[in-house]
Amino acid sequence: MNASYDENIGRYLISNDLGIGEIIEVQNISDSGLFYNVEFPKSNMKNYFAVESSKFRIVASEGKIKDAIKIFKEDPLEKSFSSIKDEIQFYKTALKTKDVCELAGVLGNLNINDNIHQGIKTTYKRVLDSFLEEVKVVLQLKDKEVRDMLGVKASA
Repeated sequence: MNASYDENIGRYLISNDLGIGEIIEVQNISDSGLFYNVEFPKSNMKNYFAVESSKFRIVASEGKIKDAIKIFKEDPLEKSFSSIKDEIQFYKTALKTKDVCELAGVLGNLNINDNIHQGIKTTYKRVLDSFLEEVKVVLQLKDKEVRDMLGVKASA
């Protein structure tokens, strides 16, 4: 087993599709490689994630979450795109980052945008919901407290 992956046992990961789950073990699954075995208490289920997968990230520390909140609330940088296609591609890629502070910047930009393109709206809402859940869990707050603190629009 790889010791660096074993260090994550007992930590939590977040998946935009499944929410927050606890890593209970690292398993070597035959020819497929190393996987985290993860329990998701909300849905009372287990799932496996390849340790190198981009479909999850480790839940951030309290300090990192506080930094991310500051970034989310900052005035966004003006972004210009040569086409709607370029804008959609940019946001689809940016919303996959595993860095919670980078993610907060992208989500903050989209949060103030009144006209989010349909091509990214579903992904944005799913990633935003995961980010809000992460803030809620790490800072031990209620949904409304997190939304109010971040100034998240009701429709998001």
